Amino acid sequence: MDSETTDKPDFAVVNRQEIQELLSLLDLSDGFTVALAECNFWQDGVALVAALNEEIAADPEWAELQIVDWEFNDPELRYLLDELRQRLAVLPRQEGKKLILVLRGLENAIGVVGDYPKFLVDLNFVRDAYIKYVPYPVLFVLPDYAITRFAQFAGDFWAWRSGVFKFQTTQEARELAEAKIFDSGRVRGSYIKPEKQERIDLLHRLLMEAKPSGSDPESNRNATSQINILIELGNAYYSLSEFNRAIEFYQQALEISRKIVDRNGEANSLGNLGNAYFSLGQYQQAINFHQQSLEIDREIGDRNGEADSLGNLGVVYRSLGQYQQAINFHQQSLEIKREIGDRNGEANSLGNLGNAYFSLGQYQQAINFHQQSLEIDREIGDRNGEANSLNSLGNAYGSIGQYQQAIQFYQQSLEICKEIGDRNGKANALMNLGVAYKSLGQYQQAIQFYQQSLEIFRKIDDHNGEGNTLNNLGDAYRSLGQYQQAIQFHQQSLEIAREIGNRHGEADSLGNLGNAYFSLGHHHQAIQFYQQQLEICGEIGDRHGKANSLMNLGSAYASIGQIQQSIQSQHQALETYREIGDRHSEADSLYNLGISLKKSDRRKESIDALNSARQIYEELGFVT
Repeated sequence: MDSETTDKPDFAVVNRQEIQELLSLLDLSDGFTVALAECNFWQDGVALVAALNEEIAADPEWAELQIVDWEFNDPELRYLLDELRQRLAVLPRQEGKKLILVLRGLENAIGVVGDYPKFLVDLNFVRDAYIKYVPYPVLFVLPDYAITRFAQFAGDFWAWRSGVFKFQTTQEARELAEAKIFDSGRVRGSYIKPEKQERIDLLHRLLMEAKPSGSDPESNRNATSQINILIELGNAYYSLSEFNRAIEFYQQALEISRKIVDRNGEANSLGNLGNAYFSLGQYQQAINFHQQSLEIDREIGDRNGEADSLGNLGVVYRSLGQYQQAINFHQQSLEIKREIGDRNGEANSLGNLGNAYFSLGQYQQAINFHQQSLEIDREIGDRNGEANSLNSLGNAYGSIGQYQQAIQFYQQSLEICKEIGDRNGKANALMNLGVAYKSLGQYQQAIQFYQQSLEIFRKIDDHNGEGNTLNNLGDAYRSLGQYQQAIQFHQQSLEIAREIGNRHGEADSLGNLGNAYFSLGHHHQAIQFYQQQLEICGEIGDRHGKANSLMNLGSAYASIGQIQQSIQSQHQALETYREIGDRHSEADSLYNLGISLKKSDRRKESIDALNSARQIYEELGFVT
């Protein structure tokens, strides 16, 4: 039987001339010599070594060459010379052969971003020592981006290069890489940090293949591939909480989409930009991008994209405390998802509606929506969606004081996340379990869950999740009366929020620091933190956060005897809660207002406020 043939030429065939020229250079080189081979995929590097060995075996002209293929996969590698000397000391030598050292995998140590990686700094610094200790030709096999960084950050060493050889990748290698990126089937939340970095590395390699240096996207037949890869790169950096870096890639995708008039790619890029700015707490900017995306979706008749844009707008307006507006967007999204038969999207829209009603303090309505979402998730076998719905149900039941029921939902969510390998979901479920146990007064148990959650968030490099968990840890220690410990956790959370540019998270951390100092009796210090929180919430348009700041300021002012200032702040908070429709917080604000009015001897007004608070608590099903 004839062997199976393929129309895909192998690496050695498409790169025969480059291989011959590289071997000629290596053969003529004397002593330490630097050459670089540009191979954008790992399989190409393996194929290059195999091709070199095949040529040497087949042609007597190269018979005296001995190829030594060494891999270096440690991203923390710094001192290459030391490593080479150790390996050379134990290397079996073939008599009469000339050593050729082929070094693969050093792109891991060179990295993708950041100035002056330690590996290249050391390489540049000790370059003269290579002449003495590595008296052989050395071939660095690297992808395009790593060679660029090599030249940029190890300029003196780079100046010694004798040649840079660019090798074409094979279709098979490219298809394998694309399958690994786009068809992995893995839950996004399952990637740990090294896997995320590996994914970013592979995406940069794919981008180099889709976008050769100096090419014009308008004349490049791979422009659509470029857009998809750039969006995936943005998503990858987004998963690392590197939102500004994500924005850079989404922006590039947007520019190419507009150049080639790819309206669908333009809408997707705008939506992703909206999500990134949302995560930075820049809500108005997020709304602008989602609105642009929505307009394009409607122009091109993309009903699914339209529904997604509406849902994204709903999420942003919810964070702004504009809950009715959020509900309107989610209702529109839900209607479209039902029209086009997108059951998964229908479940997501129902979940978003549940979240909006949750923020309004309408917990039973929230439960109804999350229950509907859960039923669809189970019906279509969406395990990830099922875990999310269970978590949301836990939140709703916890808010009406049914903590044991909430714990059951969180435990179910946790089990599913473990089964499907969703580390992010697992961390969230553990954090929510901590919240439930804290509400039960079981603070040590809560702290254990928070610590487990924190460990996972750090492992997957989710800075937002890490910051939230640190805030929860601080809150638990505050409940234990360990205020200095609480302050340390809130301070760490604040630093993370500022580092990643999350204005919403920054405001939350400042408010929590205010709470901790208030509990310490440092009321003036607390007021300073609440004022900073209030300022940020005003800047980003977070009405709910603004109302929370005002209510806390009211309590702090009352504690230092500034009763009129306290009453004024409580009135402002109350007005905002009523505007956004948050009944639970409205009741809390009325209660605090009643206490302040009592201190100012305004007895009737105080009684009215306290009675109004009690009435709302009873309507919401709370025992007072």
